[in-house]
Amino acid sequence: MKFSSKACLLLAFVFLLHKSKSQAIEVVAELHWRYSSPSGACEIAAYSAETERLFLTTGGGVDVVDLVSGQQIENVEQPMGYHATSVACSKEIVAVAWAADDKRKRGIISFYDALQLVESASHPVGYLPDMIAFTSEGSRLLVANEGEPNDDYSFDPEGTISIITVGETWVDATVQETQFTKFNDLKKQMIDDGVRIFGPNQESPDGLASVAQDLEPEYIAIDADAKFAWITLQENNAIAELDIERAEIVRVYPLGLKDFRARGNSRPGRLISATTGTGLDVSDQDGGIRIRHWPIVGMFQPDGIATFQQGGEDFLVTANEGDPRDYATYTEAVQIGALAEQGIPLDHHNPARSLVNNPDLSQLEVSRAAGDRDGDGDLDQLACFGTRSFSIWKRHAGELIQAFDSGNEFEQIIAREAPHLFNVDSKPSSKTDDRSTTRGPEPENVVLFTLDRRRIAAIGLERTGGVMFYDISNPMEAKFLSLLRPDADQELRDRAPEGLLFIASDQNPHRKPLLVVCNEASGTMTAHVLSLNQTD
Repeated sequence: MKFSSKACLLLAFVFLLHKSKSQAIEVVAELHWRYSSPSGACEIAAYSAETERLFLTTGGGVDVVDLVSGQQIENVEQPMGYHATSVACSKEIVAVAWAADDKRKRGIISFYDALQLVESASHPVGYLPDMIAFTSEGSRLLVANEGEPNDDYSFDPEGTISIITVGETWVDATVQETQFTKFNDLKKQMIDDGVRIFGPNQESPDGLASVAQDLEPEYIAIDADAKFAWITLQENNAIAELDIERAEIVRVYPLGLKDFRARGNSRPGRLISATTGTGLDVSDQDGGIRIRHWPIVGMFQPDGIATFQQGGEDFLVTANEGDPRDYATYTEAVQIGALAEQGIPLDHHNPARSLVNNPDLSQLEVSRAAGDRDGDGDLDQLACFGTRSFSIWKRHAGELIQAFDSGNEFEQIIAREAPHLFNVDSKPSSKTDDRSTTRGPEPENVVLFTLDRRRIAAIGLERTGGVMFYDISNPMEAKFLSLLRPDADQELRDRAPEGLLFIASDQNPHRKPLLVVCNEASGTMTAHVLSLNQTD
């Protein structure tokens, strides 16, 4: 049988179209080297392209590591009474955040020459500086001062953002401390809007901390133009927006709640498929991996955040870890089965009321300070910590609109590709399902980069370990690409990824894109060469 040239072209087009649809794209991460810190607790890394050095916060200060060999060159010791929490590089300048061991003392930001490791300047900032980041042009350094209370809540400093602007040098830099005090008179409105203001304060008439005291800045993302920054307020389930030029917090966005019930079907305990999108595993005593719908909600409570622009709009990408407050005089988390004995009443219409003694659901940790929607003292819904997902948010008309959420994909993917790691803890002795009653895999941090013109998000899972890769070129329809397993090389398991750092191919001597993963619990830092692979 013969075909005309037009028919042949049509058949070829159909074949190619079918083939392109059947091809899967994955990020391939090839281990380049692994570094083990003698001080342990590898957390955050920064890279100086001019010196080809990595700077890594550890339990003993800052390790300086050669990017080519993965070998340690030097160590910057921590000052007496302080510990390193974050590090950032701009050309040949390295900035280190030193938080005081005594939470009643302010933190310090020190600047060093990346090659000589000589301290050139040091400036006091707010309480507990937790994350620092240079603006794109390198003239400013932003500092998220978390301002956590001390263990008995007798001292609860305000959370702030410090903006350090270079002068002739960093020695004569100016330091502005941007505060949240202008929101203090808006406490009731903010609480009604969904911002969590709930820390105790015996001196306050309502028994609660002020807004400025209660907000705890965690992580910073700066836009490419260095005009705005967004800061996660993890415990408060919110994100703050900073106008950098004006040194002013202009908005605090509440993030709302994620419903873990079935869409259109609230029947509890129903097993779900990977395409349903909601649901979670809530028990370590239910016989294994059982991701099901339950009539509860989750607070997003992001830790890491990143930002990008597309189509003239700002997008934020968050790793929704979750984090309860836990101090000697105040513990927020409570197991569902213990609500009654702790005197925490449930509203008669709470959808989970009949399930508080369910042997599977009763062990899940929820918040004693969330879920009272009408302010009458009982819980109208049960809210767990984190959503076991990552989200993409669009900034539009003074609001944050959720463009995408990964649903239950993290748990589903681990169940499929590495079931022996499903909801394990970051301890070597941990077993499958250990973290199902708390926050599951715990997405901790996120970094964005481009491979072959695709925008990729890499999300680290603190408890399970490993990194999830997603194509977010279409922010409304992000697609899972592949999983970097923490035990892929069978040498050891890199436990508790904390910091993620992407180094573009034109910024390193290997001339290949690199992903650096800092693993807190195993005390390791790994460098991976990245590429995209298409398979049928």
